[in-house]
Amino acid sequence: MTTAKRRRLPTTAELAVWRAHIETFEIVRSRIESRLQHDTQLSSGDYTVLLALSEAEGNALRSSELADRIEWERSRLSGQLGRMAKRGLVRREPCEEDARGS
Repeated sequence: MTTAKRRRLPTTAELAVWRAHIETFEIVRSRIESRLQHDTQLSSGDYTVLLALSEAEGNALRSSELADRIEWERSRLSGQLGRMAKRGLVRREPCEEDARGS
């Protein structure tokens, strides 16, 4: 029987580097999102959806396909699309291939 290698725990210095990375990433992400919101009145969620739609053939996707593409839960996407539709950013249309979808 072989002995399994023990995993080495990170040192205090290594943990400090990871902490700095995580905190810096969050600061940058937050500032980018604030600037996006200020300059375009789009949230990062709006932008994520619009980007995926702009890259899709015909600029349209079924909501289930869109959820898969942006790796969101369908319930989260449904709420996002509802808010965006109210603001005129997206339009829901019946799916020609499947009457159950849009």
